[in-house]
Amino acid sequence: MTGRHQPAAQDQRPVSQGAGALTVMIVDDDAEWRQTLKTWLDRAGFRTVALARADWLVPAIELHQPDVLVLDVQLPGPATGLDLLDSLLRRWPDLFVVVSTAFGGAPTADTARRLGASAYLDKPFRIGALVELIRGVRPRPQG
Repeated sequence: MTGRHQPAAQDQRPVSQGAGALTVMIVDDDAEWRQTLKTWLDRAGFRTVALARADWLVPAIELHQPDVLVLDVQLPGPATGLDLLDSLLRRWPDLFVVVSTAFGGAPTADTARRLGASAYLDKPFRIGALVELIRGVRPRPQG
């Protein structure tokens, strides 16, 4: 893990991993980045689930019922993260979705927000910024 990805000291405050801990699902095809996010979010006290492929996403959401989805735009297979965003939010409207990509910029951010993303982060982003976004999320109603 390189220094640019490490949260600042104040971003390492743990949150409860008890019954009220948020579940964060990370969907990113970059194994190193996915593991880096998972490691830091685990350390911050969130429950995390990490996936490499978009085609695993719907069954994983049904199983784990995440509160937050960190969704990469560039994923293997025929659909991008943006292609999936609208249908995911129609099915799970309370899901807090953070779209991220290294290949987007302002046009991709605008598209993500128009499709209903809660937030957008250009890679590489400071993990502390993601942690703070997640800390502001209320748990989704289950059921």
